[in-house]
Amino acid sequence: MTSLSTVARACARLVALLVLAVPAVASAQERPGAGAPPPTADLPAPLARVLADYEAAWQEKDAAALAALFTEDGFVLSSDRPPVRGRAAIERHYAGSGGPLSLRAFAFRTEGDAGYIVGGFARRKGEPDVGKFTLTLRRGPDGRWLIVSDMDNGNGRPAMPPAPASAPYVMAAVDTAHGDREFHLLWPDGAPGAKGSEAVDQPKITVYLAPADRATGAAVVVCPGGGYRVVAADHEGKQIAEWLNSLGVSAFVLQYRLGERYRHPAPLQDAQRAIRTVRGRAKEWGVDPKRIGILGFSAGGHLASTAATHFDDGRPGASDLIEREGSRPDFAVLCYAVVSLLDPPAHSGSRRHLLGDPPDPALVDLLSNEKQVTARTPPTFLWHTADDDAVPVENSLLFFEALRKAGVAGELHVFPHGRHGLGLAPGDPAVSQWPRLCAVWMEGLGLLKKREP
Repeated sequence: MTSLSTVARACARLVALLVLAVPAVASAQERPGAGAPPPTADLPAPLARVLADYEAAWQEKDAAALAALFTEDGFVLSSDRPPVRGRAAIERHYAGSGGPLSLRAFAFRTEGDAGYIVGGFARRKGEPDVGKFTLTLRRGPDGRWLIVSDMDNGNGRPAMPPAPASAPYVMAAVDTAHGDREFHLLWPDGAPGAKGSEAVDQPKITVYLAPADRATGAAVVVCPGGGYRVVAADHEGKQIAEWLNSLGVSAFVLQYRLGERYRHPAPLQDAQRAIRTVRGRAKEWGVDPKRIGILGFSAGGHLASTAATHFDDGRPGASDLIEREGSRPDFAVLCYAVVSLLDPPAHSGSRRHLLGDPPDPALVDLLSNEKQVTARTPPTFLWHTADDDAVPVENSLLFFEALRKAGVAGELHVFPHGRHGLGLAPGDPAVSQWPRLCAVWMEGLGLLKKREP
């Protein structure tokens, strides 16, 4: 594992779920073509007890004892099943399971009251590993380490369905991913500061209403990435909207204005207007105006984090009825997001296209959104990959730590490997778990429970 920065060390002191894994270790255990198995790490006694107790309960087929090793909100995640959350559900999950088992650690770390163990398991001691695992841990009130999450890191990986045969979508400054689906210009009479009347000058939302028999009333404004230069409107827009619809959540894919033609504040104006528009037309679209969130990838994640930290309650006296609506999202989902514009860990391309070169230092500070989190920032789900070489994982770590300090509920997942720009990550058995984890988080917020109008 790469050494954790000061921020990462602080982030490890969790009050919400944090899943960390270590690239240097995972490179040997996860990547195809790896050589000899990683050596066994010597665990300190309190962590060794976790594995010993797990082994003993499994060998004795004692589901209650297994469940007691977890925190009250702990969960189990395997590559081919939905997450199982809570001790009672975990006990039911393990009922009837058990047998010979030998666990060993490849790596571990603890920081304050949080930690993890990455390791492998075999049927018997001395036999080759047949699978891998990551346990994230939290120290309980009595000082004993408890399991927050038990993640299967690759045993019995299922075959992934082939991607549908189609011509690849070409990213551009105009969103053309949605065919003839309904869309709405955010400003039919022209956006503020518009430099023309071409498609790139007309921000819009494309509408994906959840099926009526499944609709929960929740809605999400989706911000595709693209470095504030283009929009990745297919795998970070259309496909995300379709996934949200499968959960009963309506989605509105945002085409926002981009550099070099537009700079800040145009993209933020567009995101705020999108939230206001969905809220203002909530009754028409069957949406609960108090359950409207924002989701973004990469630079779209920066835009989403900006909307989550720079908002207002609307202007009650505005002649434009949409402007009377508040622009604060009720929740946020940030996917391998650009958060900071400071070096490091800024993504220089996104900063350049948003602010120009050289950028105004005051704007760099203002739009480094880890510095703008307050108690009013909405609950946020974040995920990233540890070896993202385009947008460093520190962006998510910084934002999560800011949420923690502000007392805002947050959930962060860091996967060991994965290139930048994965979207739903089809074909990656580990990272492709993020939509299920996000759905569990949304369910915990009550967003997936259908509400009668």
